[in-house]
Amino acid sequence: MTPHVVLLAGTLRSPSRLNRAVGLAAEEFERLGMRVTVFDGPSLALPFYHPDRPADDARVRSLLEAIADADGVVLGSPTYHGSVSGLLKNALDYLNDLESDPRPFLDGRPVGCITVASGQQGAATALTTLRVIVHALRGWPTPLGIAVGGLDEAAEQAQLRQQVPVLVGQVARLAMLSARSRARKAVP
Repeated sequence: MTPHVVLLAGTLRSPSRLNRAVGLAAEEFERLGMRVTVFDGPSLALPFYHPDRPADDARVRSLLEAIADADGVVLGSPTYHGSVSGLLKNALDYLNDLESDPRPFLDGRPVGCITVASGQQGAATALTTLRVIVHALRGWPTPLGIAVGGLDEAAEQAQLRQQVPVLVGQVARLAMLSARSRARKAVP
């Protein structure tokens, strides 16, 4: 079974530094032979999550189906006021609808986190917030999280060229184990 990795880029800005970072990660996963699904900002512009009303929206169903099938996840967010974007947070709130799934929320899946800000402090606090959210959703944040902030374009690109392959490798190794485990369970 080919491992499936889902990437969420929580920004409506296009082009953006975050989209470039998530795009580099997607290319690296594809290079490793993994199945990749990317949800960009427009595909995450979902109705506000309401816990008492299941969403009747094809975009929400697509997101939930992809996450339910995922062996690994990457979450990317710009930093707004020291935290993650409302766009990404709202999309993650919909994962509550997976609570009855055999693997609820992000249970047992590796999750890479990428944040982008104009300064280092904002990028670091948003990264911490993403990691807390991943823990709350029962996911496993990778040891490396990428916080990009306060750098000129050349230095930022150098940081991403160095760190994205490490983060992707950490997600990929555990995603491969997840895919193998699911394949074994599927065989009667």
